[in-house]
Amino acid sequence: MFQSFSTYSRISVRTHLHCLAAATGVLLLTAATPDSAMAQMDIIDPNHFGLTQEMPLLKVQGPSGPYRLELMIVRPANTKGRLPIALLTHGKPGNAAEMAKVRGETMVREARDMAYRGYLAVAVVRRDYGHSDGKPGVASNAPFLQYNPASLQKYFEVEADDLEAVLKAITTRPDADPTRAIAIGGSLGGGVTLALAARNPAGLMAVVNIAGGVRFSNAQGQVTCPYNNLAEAYGRLAASTKIPSLWIYSQNDRTFDPSVVKNLHTAYTVSGGKATLRMIPPIGEDGHYTMQLPDGRKNWLAQFDFFAVDNKLPTWSVEHTNLAMQLTKLPAKYRPFMADYFSSYTPKVLVQAPNGNVSFNADTRSLFSARQSALEACQKTAGTQCRVVFEDFAPPPGQ
Repeated sequence: MFQSFSTYSRISVRTHLHCLAAATGVLLLTAATPDSAMAQMDIIDPNHFGLTQEMPLLKVQGPSGPYRLELMIVRPANTKGRLPIALLTHGKPGNAAEMAKVRGETMVREARDMAYRGYLAVAVVRRDYGHSDGKPGVASNAPFLQYNPASLQKYFEVEADDLEAVLKAITTRPDADPTRAIAIGGSLGGGVTLALAARNPAGLMAVVNIAGGVRFSNAQGQVTCPYNNLAEAYGRLAASTKIPSLWIYSQNDRTFDPSVVKNLHTAYTVSGGKATLRMIPPIGEDGHYTMQLPDGRKNWLAQFDFFAVDNKLPTWSVEHTNLAMQLTKLPAKYRPFMADYFSSYTPKVLVQAPNGNVSFNADTRSLFSARQSALEACQKTAGTQCRVVFEDFAPPPGQ
C-alpha cells in the first residue's frame, strides 16, 4: 500500500507524535550589523518556497572584545510572532585550508530542516572558520596540547563562547523567542554544545550532540589523547549542567566507536548530566558524518522529533500528519508512514497513485529533483499518472 523511493533507508516514527505548536514570527532583517564584505540578504529560497534565508556577518561581544561571526539564518516565511531558536554548529577539519572552507552554506540543509519544524535556525561558523574573525578564543591550540581533562574542557568552552554570544545577539531580534532555544552540533561542535549547556544560559531548553567529541592523533593516525580523558572532561561539563541533551552516534563512527560512546555517556550521566543516548544504524562509510550525510539526517532528525516530543520542544505538528491522512484518504494504520515522511530530510515530495499507494522521495539536490524522481518511480510502478500530495511540509500550491 505504501513505499518509499528515497535512496536512503527509512525508520518509523511513533504514531503518537505530537508537539507544541511552533510559534511564528514577523519577517524582519536581523538586528545584527552586517559587514560590507558580505552583504546581508533576506531572500526566498528558490527550492524551499516556504522559507527565507539571510547570510550576515554578525558582530558579537566576547570575553576579549567584539568580533564577527558568519551566519546562515533560515526561517519560515510569512509568519507572525516570535520563533524558537535553533543554533547549529559544525565540526573541525584537520587543517587550516579545510577550516577556511567551512561556510554558513555548508549547514543550510540542516538549517532548513529545523526551519520547517518552526525554528529560527541559525547556523554558526565559529571563529577562525570561513569568514568568521579571529582565533577560537585563544591565539592557538597550544594550551590544550597537554590533553588532560581540564585542558579538554577548556577546548570546548572557548568555542562555546561563540555560541553563547550568538544566542545573546539573536534573542534581541523581534522574531526570536528568547525563552525557547536549542543548540545542535556535530563532531567537535557536539562537544561545544555540551559546554554551552554547562553554562545554563537563559532560554536554552536542550542541546543535541551528534557524534560529538574530539580526537587528537599523530601523523600516523595514532590517538595521542586517551579517550578516558575526554570522558572525564565530559563529566566535568556535566557537573554544572541542568539542561537535557540528546546524544546521537552511529554504530560505524570511525572516530568514536560504540564502546567509547558508552564510556563518554556514562561519565556524563554519573556526574549528573541529563543525556538521552541513541545509537543509530551505520551511516555510509563513516557514521562520524551523521549530521550532514543524507541518511544520517534521516536518522538524527527522527530521533530529534522523538526527543522534542518527550521534552515539550517545538517540532513538526501532528496536524501535518492529520492533513496528509485526510488528503490521501488512507486508514489510520498508515500514520507511521506519514510520520516517517515528515521526519525525513528536505527537499522531499509525497506522491499517490490512483490505486491509493503512496510513496515519497527525498533528494538533497532540489525540490524539482525530488518531485521528478518521486513521480517517475510512482508512475513506473502504477502504470499511470500519480499526483503530488505534499512538497516538504505543505500541499503544492492550488491543492
